[in-house]
Amino acid sequence: MATLRDTMQKLVNLSEDAKLDIILENCQELMPTLRKMDSKTHGLVFLAAIMSTAITADGKLHVNEAAIFRAIMKMVGVEMTDEEVVKMIVSMGKQGTYDAVKALANALDTNKKANLVMMVAGICSLDDRVSPEELSYIDDLI
Repeated sequence: MATLRDTMQKLVNLSEDAKLDIILENCQELMPTLRKMDSKTHGLVFLAAIMSTAITADGKLHVNEAAIFRAIMKMVGVEMTDEEVVKMIVSMGKQGTYDAVKALANALDTNKKANLVMMVAGICSLDDRVSPEELSYIDDLI
């Protein structure tokens, strides 16, 4: 049976386009549920929290991670400058946000939870490696 590390290594080995497809597909599947759960911000706070925690799980901000954050926010209708992206990621990449995303994952049905985990895993793989901290975070979400 494949371990989480084995599965993540397969994801790391994919092309950047394949990783982006996984991230975007799972984001699109998850967004209707996030919108229903948070009608005030149409799920955008949840989405930003999910992406920020995935990006900061290893304590580093890779250029590809910031780019996917910006692209996904644009996909849902929010234009952000590079500076705004970095500020948002840094402000949301805190322990309280990690705890909130873990609670969110536990509140989702199995399919939506899988979408969240795959989105996080895809984001964590964008820098072509997965750290022990990222593996631990993904494992916590599962």
